[in-house]
Amino acid sequence: MTWLQKLMTPRIRTEGQTSKGKVPEGVWEKCGGCGAVLYRPELERNLMVCPKCGHHHAISARARLAAFLDEDSVIERTIVDKNASIGRGCRITNAGHVQDGEGPGFYIRDGIVVVLKNAVIPDGTVI
Repeated sequence: MTWLQKLMTPRIRTEGQTSKGKVPEGVWEKCGGCGAVLYRPELERNLMVCPKCGHHHAISARARLAAFLDEDSVIERTIVDKNASIGRGCRITNAGHVQDGEGPGFYIRDGIVVVLKNAVIPDGTVI
């Protein structure tokens, strides 16, 4: 340590020095419900729900679909209401080009399939 560094106040000394390291953007996220700082990968594993208070963070439409659909399922021109359960390997595409119709847990209006609230679509269903 030089004689000049010994004379400088601690405030002046710390201004010129760099910090140990920087945290990359997007690694931590603050919860809007409880204010806790959450590790982003852990929050994503928990489907964007705070493990401390249960606050639901915003999630994209594609991420939400990926959360409740498996890789073998196909959904096109379909509205899925909340709490609907869609089984594995389902194809909801209105393959028959039906304009108006009904089935267990869904109906078709103007060629668009609507899966009803709390409906259960069994595995392997083709609509």
